[in-house]
Amino acid sequence: MKKKILFLFLNIIVIAILIGCSQPESKNYQKIVEIEPTKEIENLPEEYLPLKYDWRLVKGDESSAMHYPSYVPGKPEVKFKVEVSANLHGVLATPLVYDNTVILADGLKIYALSRENGETLWIREIYNEYGRFVETYGRGEYIYIASSSTPGGEGKPVLIALNDNGEVQWEAEFGDKGSKATSNLLVADGKVCTGTVDGNLYCFSEKGEMLWNVHAGGIVRGLAYGEGKLFVTSENQKVIHAYDIKTGENLWKYEHESIVGTPLYKGKVLFADSSGRVVCIDENGTILWKRDYGVGIDVNSNSFLAAGREIYASRNLGERPLNLIKIGFDGERAGEFFVDGKERPGTPLVTEDIVLLPVTNSNYSKVYLLWRGFEKLGEIKQEGEEVFMPKISVASGEIYMLLSINGSRAVLYKLSDDEEPVIGNILVALKEEDAEKIIGINTTVKDERSGIHKVLLVYSVNNSDWSYREMELERRYVMEPVGGYGLSEEPYEAKITLKSSSAAQFYIAAIDKLGNVGFSEIYAFKVR
Repeated sequence: MKKKILFLFLNIIVIAILIGCSQPESKNYQKIVEIEPTKEIENLPEEYLPLKYDWRLVKGDESSAMHYPSYVPGKPEVKFKVEVSANLHGVLATPLVYDNTVILADGLKIYALSRENGETLWIREIYNEYGRFVETYGRGEYIYIASSSTPGGEGKPVLIALNDNGEVQWEAEFGDKGSKATSNLLVADGKVCTGTVDGNLYCFSEKGEMLWNVHAGGIVRGLAYGEGKLFVTSENQKVIHAYDIKTGENLWKYEHESIVGTPLYKGKVLFADSSGRVVCIDENGTILWKRDYGVGIDVNSNSFLAAGREIYASRNLGERPLNLIKIGFDGERAGEFFVDGKERPGTPLVTEDIVLLPVTNSNYSKVYLLWRGFEKLGEIKQEGEEVFMPKISVASGEIYMLLSINGSRAVLYKLSDDEEPVIGNILVALKEEDAEKIIGINTTVKDERSGIHKVLLVYSVNNSDWSYREMELERRYVMEPVGGYGLSEEPYEAKITLKSSSAAQFYIAAIDKLGNVGFSEIYAFKVR
């Protein structure tokens, strides 16, 4: 049936072309003839697929920018939801996601879940084994846990390294007796860093050797890394320190007029302060701008900021309804989204086109999916008796959300899209220019959940290796539609040039923003 339909269609197209000519000739009716394909579809080269990343640290990566530099579906499907224990001293833990593993913790233990179905893979009972609480964690060469001291204060905190089966690889004490880790754990440049309640900062190799430690002051809360520098802030302090991550040398100190929140790095150092301002300084500690946007910091000094192509800040101060503010890297407001009623927004997570915004109310928590930070695409909502701010992570385009039920129970959601794009009818037309034959190939493509990343014409001339050409969107837009291109059917076109008596084979590959690929059948024809 496929051959007959294609053959008939090709003849119709040729006839249509000839009807448009002043002197049609019947011999042109057979200038393009279907033949039997001889080649097979091959795997697409990686360069045409969207990039995929893990979520290995609490704030994404060493920049602490809460940025996933690729795509997520705008209309995802819930793949699983499982009840977990994830109360980490009054806040929800953050899912770390890599390979086939989701890492979570509560104050007593750390454990791994299957990324496929949410089933438990292993549990490590840190408190039972070490007599210490889990304070923070992250993933580098190993899974790292920074602990408290023993409850009586007679022991020191411990940094523990586990392999992917939860087996201890090494452990190292750090800090003073009675101390504990209080900052995010950061892995960068082959170093593992964490700060403590007594104002100290410790840096280890990934083999467990302590490389250096310094006194930063206060209760160390925020670590971010960029350009060889470790940027550090402490609770109720007005200072940001920059340390050389290799040596621990204090390279500079920026003194601010208000208490500073935790930093992030995105080519510049960004933070919120206790007066509601968003502040930007360069990597050498020179202030570039500060703007009063009513953006607060939480009880652990975390700035409600994320940064990708733009900066996104959650306003927590002032009149309701509160809002998410989009800010350019020049500090100017670029747009906003208002949350519902009495909702309070938390720290957003930014992808290349969708912003995930967690919020809480008195009896529920929720995560908004926002197109470019402006337009609501959807939401996930969880009713709860005791509500914590949701925690979100993204890996390989999959969204992981942790929403609380009460003080000890939470639900982990995995949202994704594994549906292939749909390729519609394929139309082929012949146009002759001198001795060359120009073949126009048109089709329609759609992907209702994620939108289209690329549409490729994959072709071979005279049985050559497959070549790749990106098809162009036929329809022109003044601005990109909400949700991206291809959520509804879009027309695409491409052209190839052949000489007389050439044979060509082709198929179409449609790629969505998560890397799901839909293929057409292979078509083959000869030009006389």
